[in-house]
Amino acid sequence: MEEKGKVAILATIAGALLLLFVRLGAYPLLDPDEARFARTSVEMMRSGDYVVPTFEGEPRLVKPPMMHWVQTALFQLGGPNEMLARLPAAAATFMSLLLVGWIGWRRFGVEGAAWAAVTFLTFPIVVLIARVGTLDALLSVHILAVLALDLVQHDHQEIERSGVIGLLLGLGFLVKGPVGVLLPLTMILAGRTATGRDVVPSMKTVVTTALALSAVVLPWGLVFIQRVGWGNVVHVLRTEAVDRAVSGTAHVEPWWYFLGVCLVAFLPWAGPLFLGTVRGLTRWHD
Repeated sequence: MEEKGKVAILATIAGALLLLFVRLGAYPLLDPDEARFARTSVEMMRSGDYVVPTFEGEPRLVKPPMMHWVQTALFQLGGPNEMLARLPAAAATFMSLLLVGWIGWRRFGVEGAAWAAVTFLTFPIVVLIARVGTLDALLSVHILAVLALDLVQHDHQEIERSGVIGLLLGLGFLVKGPVGVLLPLTMILAGRTATGRDVVPSMKTVVTTALALSAVVLPWGLVFIQRVGWGNVVHVLRTEAVDRAVSGTAHVEPWWYFLGVCLVAFLPWAGPLFLGTVRGLTRWHD
């Protein structure tokens, strides 16, 4: 069974390389956000300003610069094109696949790793965000890495794990801002609460994580604040973090719309997911 599991993992990796990377640049930039990210990265490459991104010459402050840094580096190597604009998302999704397989291996062995990786790769939404040059895949891999460390990496000292988690949270901030920090921490809190693990971290853990996060964010953040002014930073944080969470965005849809999205996103596993959810609710008191 273990040999079959290894073969399944290798086949999944080969399938992932084909599914995520082949003909990645064969179609034009489709999503408005995808085009804006690529254009902003082109302007960063031409201006040499790696602190304040611009779009059509105007500062674009709504997103941190990590995606633009990666795209700019690729554009400098191969020139601006669709494939390189999408390569960070495809590579991040491939790394997420490896993380999912690693979590499955640590918790359930080789066969568990194979099943986890195959299931992950067959989600349509996974392939979709991998082939679109936006932030989703890049944010997902950092969140998944944080969760993976919290789930299975208990053979390292707490201070080492906290430091790495802090570094990953800092990178998540540079990808998506406060969401890149708050979302994985909320998921860790929910998971620990559900499994009865300790929820409140030690002071040493908090300090180590905060220092590591600051070491990643502050070198860019302090220069960014100096360049655009503290008032503009507060305005962006309020509109992009607080207002979006309270009043929504321009993409607001009725609640039933997302049922359809989930149905498509989790195909072909929507049925088992629904049955598993029902079974979990019936065993709530257990």
